[in-house]
Amino acid sequence: MSDVAYKRGDTVPIEARLPADLSGYSSVTFEMFDGDETVLSDGAVVIEPVDGVVAYQWQPSETDRTGLYTIEWQVTWGDGGVETFPKDGRDSIYFYE
Repeated sequence: MSDVAYKRGDTVPIEARLPADLSGYSSVTFEMFDGDETVLSDGAVVIEPVDGVVAYQWQPSETDRTGLYTIEWQVTWGDGGVETFPKDGRDSIYFYE
């Protein structure tokens, strides 16, 4: 995972490699925040479970913004447990004009 930048209106999926084998996952959620306020929380897909690769497909209205936001990924495991990545805070995403 790392900090990323998007041009306003871009809809290419955002991908991350989580430091976990996701073979036993139930679901993955992508979350984006403006300060402490959640502005987006939606389902993501697992591309490579063993390598922890996940992706979120943006909708056009979700990238029609500018500014700095923070992001994280929540994995719900098969036993119902929830684990959030990154472990130390959140990554940043910047939408520029």
